[in-house]
Amino acid sequence: MQATRDINGTPSPAFPLRILNLASHSTCRRGGAIQMSLLAAWLNRNGHTAYCMFNSPPEVERNKAEEDLRHFCENAGEACFIPMHPFWAGYRALRDFIREKKIDIVHAHREEALIFAFFCRLFGAFRAPLVFQRGTEYRIRKFSPSYFALKSGFVKKIIAVSQAVKNSLVKCGINPAKVEVIYGGVDLKRFSPDVSGSPILKFLGFPPGAFVFGNIASLAPKKGYDIFFKAAAQVSAKIPGAYFLVAGDGPFQKFIPLLGELGIREKVKFLGFRRDIENVIAALHVLVCSPTKGEGLTGAIREGLAMKKPVIATDVAGNGEFIIHDRTGLLVEPGSVDALAGAMIQSYNDYERMIHMAESGYRMVCREADNDIRCRRVVNLYREALGI
Repeated sequence: MQATRDINGTPSPAFPLRILNLASHSTCRRGGAIQMSLLAAWLNRNGHTAYCMFNSPPEVERNKAEEDLRHFCENAGEACFIPMHPFWAGYRALRDFIREKKIDIVHAHREEALIFAFFCRLFGAFRAPLVFQRGTEYRIRKFSPSYFALKSGFVKKIIAVSQAVKNSLVKCGINPAKVEVIYGGVDLKRFSPDVSGSPILKFLGFPPGAFVFGNIASLAPKKGYDIFFKAAAQVSAKIPGAYFLVAGDGPFQKFIPLLGELGIREKVKFLGFRRDIENVIAALHVLVCSPTKGEGLTGAIREGLAMKKPVIATDVAGNGEFIIHDRTGLLVEPGSVDALAGAMIQSYNDYERMIHMAESGYRMVCREADNDIRCRRVVNLYREALGI
């Protein structure tokens, strides 16, 4: 249903909005794209109309991207690909889509999408206000295209996924009044403590009594898997019943030589990318998040706590906003094998206390990261950007 509009064409406060989510991802397997899908699905279920555009994939990723797009359309709403490089390649397609669909807000996810939208807006492709979502604490370079876009009047609001991300933006000279912290959301019905991990454990063939540590992240270098595996070797030497489960998109084969050198090849099971990640988390005793840089707030932390799983995380970006050391989990120095291994061994030796901390973390997630709460905050921000 299209929003009722006043004489100037602005949607009225009590009526639905029409939103275009613009993503520089070509696949929907990373945290930012998954958060976009949660938002779009919620908007479409709650009376608004949300469309999504992904960056056209390179030929090598086309099959994977098209599979993800089909899954996205089935679960979140209408979506398509659009070329973003160079920007004029997609300029006309974006302009025509926005005019045809009468879009009220353009919500850009990640910097590449922001830059594309900014230049299209600058050259008259659309007049709708821009909202930008920032999911990393990497500093924005001064006088870069992103810097000029965020300083411009075209970008009305900026969503920071953690206070750490907001602090990074403010240090770069962005007006703090323009930036609102809205944590990423979790579907609490899907990521429930009641989900069983037995099917995954049976599939993997872990022996009875196995104590399972898991790392749920893409296999990008910044996720710290080399640190995790080296820590796992120390843990295995102290805890013979420890096993290690990895789930994420990327080439696991590159780690095989390291696992062989560490003597834990048979202790590590790799599941690849999974759409049933709640079942994977349910199979864990402890969730380990080991990024070394570039995070906003590691999404698996929210999902693990939503399932009341004990969490160990590195103190990167906003991770410490959910993992409060010795209260909701264990927070360790990033890049330190010894610190991570020590925390993993501690979690095994004092597991009852870890469960108690996970309960506290669960209450925090319910309060701060319920996807319903998150999406309502985003809609309120859209209305502020529109001045209604």
